[in-house]
Amino acid sequence: MGLEVVNTGRRRRWTNEAKLRIVEESHSRPRQASATARRNGISNQLLFSWRKAFREGRLGASDAVGFVPMLVEPETTSPGECAARNFGRIEIVSRNER
Repeated sequence: MGLEVVNTGRRRRWTNEAKLRIVEESHSRPRQASATARRNGISNQLLFSWRKAFREGRLGASDAVGFVPMLVEPETTSPGECAARNFGRIEIVSRNER
């Protein structure tokens, strides 16, 4: 697995695969975060923000394609009340409450 870094001038752009590899490496043993950041030429702050994104399920999310389980709850109001409220409205809540 090679490291792919896209250079756009002074600022580097990391692929999701590279970010995931670095985050996984930082979790490989206790107290590896700072050493991993140094080895990969990134700041501790950047690594910790990637680790937070990973914990929240946001790192690599753009690569994920597929179906998500859905729960349909029975309507608790009468059909007339639904028409009075935004009929046809749907509310979707993801795992991270967004």
